[in-house]
Amino acid sequence: MPRNTSQVITCPRCGAEIPLTEALLSPFQKDWQKRWETESKQKFDAEKKKELEEADSTIKGLRGELKEKDQKLKESQGYERELRGRLKKVEDREQELDIEVARKIDDEKRKIGEQHRVELLEKDEQLKKMRAKIEELEKGTEQTSPQLKGDALQYELDRVLKTAFPHDNITVIKRGVKGADIIQEVKDEAIGTCGIILWESKNTRRWDDGWIEKLKSDQRDKNADIAVLASIAMPKDIQNFGMKQGAWVTCFSAACCLSDVLRFSLVQTANTRLELEDKDQKVAALHSYFSTPSFKQRIEPVVEALKSMYEELNHEKRAMESIWAQREKEIAKAVRGAAGLYGDIRGIMGGALLPQIENLQLPSATKA
Repeated sequence: MPRNTSQVITCPRCGAEIPLTEALLSPFQKDWQKRWETESKQKFDAEKKKELEEADSTIKGLRGELKEKDQKLKESQGYERELRGRLKKVEDREQELDIEVARKIDDEKRKIGEQHRVELLEKDEQLKKMRAKIEELEKGTEQTSPQLKGDALQYELDRVLKTAFPHDNITVIKRGVKGADIIQEVKDEAIGTCGIILWESKNTRRWDDGWIEKLKSDQRDKNADIAVLASIAMPKDIQNFGMKQGAWVTCFSAACCLSDVLRFSLVQTANTRLELEDKDQKVAALHSYFSTPSFKQRIEPVVEALKSMYEELNHEKRAMESIWAQREKEIAKAVRGAAGLYGDIRGIMGGALLPQIENLQLPSATKA
């Protein structure tokens, strides 16, 4: 049975074959295994360290974003707490006024009797005025609350648009300034400014068709390309977003998606307009070139060369016609001379001895 040469080694001195048993290979295997484990561990530790560094960098970025969002949330909460505090002060003041009025009424009723009815009527009149004042305060409170809600929605819409479209110029219109709430100037890296989207936000429970007319008027004043109304309350014929009386109406959750579509249409329109302007410029450049002396200097040599070639062709044609006419006369003269010579010879020799030439015979004689 042949011996497996891969399992033996030969002694260089005596030539004896020594089998590679497990006892002989064990120290080498342990050394190799130790080296392999060390290299594997170093490689694993390096990869793990790299992954930990990347994860740490990602976590730092996320922490930064979270910190920024927490800061904005704290500012918003602080603004809300301030507004709620003002509202609470107004409500407390109303309660104090009610208590003061009730106390005054009770005091007056205890002091006066039937003989003081006139004075009581005067006090009742004062009470009516105070109640009217309370109603005015209540109306002022009701008007303040919708304004705060509208401002909150306006700032949230501004934040969403700036986050989704960082390259656009998005400006919030301050309260008291005529116009809508937000102006979005659409920007493209290759073209530049492509158009303007005018935003109006409404945070109320009921829809009002009068908002559309005001928004369209603001659109004309701001010279905007597109007008969009983002509202919590939607018209009955629109679910998420749609066109109404020449302006776009959208719910707040679909505002960002609608803005993306409108931006795309403005960029495509600007690109098409730019291509048309480029074509018009090329046509104008050609028209201008046709009107310059340079074009005349370019085309005149071509026309003169063609004219010269045409005149030379006519001259050659007339010369050839003259040569052809001269040759025709000479050929006719030669034919007449040959025919006369043939006739003379035939008259001398006789018609029977001279062979006939077909082109010098009459048609009847040729047929015969």
